[in-house]
Amino acid sequence: MEALALVAIGYVGTVFWPLSPEGAAALYVSQRGWHPLLVGLLAATGQAGAHATLYFAGDQLRRRWPWFDGKCERARARHGRLLQRGQVPLALVSGLLGIPPSSVTAALAPGLGIPARLLLPLLFVMRVIRISVVAALGAGVGAWLFGH
Repeated sequence: MEALALVAIGYVGTVFWPLSPEGAAALYVSQRGWHPLLVGLLAATGQAGAHATLYFAGDQLRRRWPWFDGKCERARARHGRLLQRGQVPLALVSGLLGIPPSSVTAALAPGLGIPARLLLPLLFVMRVIRISVVAALGAGVGAWLFGH
């Protein structure tokens, strides 16, 4: 049940940024003693579901959620050259560093001609790496600060 909760946090937290998959991952590692890679895989699985939803229904969501549409437009204005230039580098940087946010990348990708078969697996792998590293570092910092 806890694993399913982490997948759900990954899904919802992809769009609703105050619910942080990385923060939840750090808690799962530090408080529950789960392995960072397992936590990264579970949270990234939730995010992969959200990325697929955004890829295939992002235009509809942008019409219904003006706040998300605004985030997408700001990312397009700020990272326009990167968004149109390199599809693989975009997926790698977005997935690993969140620049632009992976949710925005997934929503904008169809309009930029980036195929799902390229983008979605790369985002998944990069999110597994990101979340696993953040969880491990977060658990280490927590142990250092609180002596666990």
